[in-house]
Amino acid sequence: MSEQYESKILDHLGLVAGMYDELGIGEVIDQTIEQDQEKRIVSLGQAVKAMVLNGLADIPHTFCDDLGILRSIC
Repeated sequence: MSEQYESKILDHLGLVAGMYDELGIGEVIDQTIEQDQEKRIVSLGQAVKAMVLNGLADIPHTFCDDLGILRSIC
């Protein structure tokens, strides 16, 4: 009786995003750096999270721009 094994790809972006939130990195950035909320759509902490995930995504930037990666993550 042979067992069937199956492999699945677990992308790292969800893990990184979850740890970013769990550790409160965005909140620390938002509390540390002064920002004008009236001029922002997202906070600096959210923007940094989007840049980190975009950098780790390893896909062409034009593709990320088309996806609106900043809006979808934050």
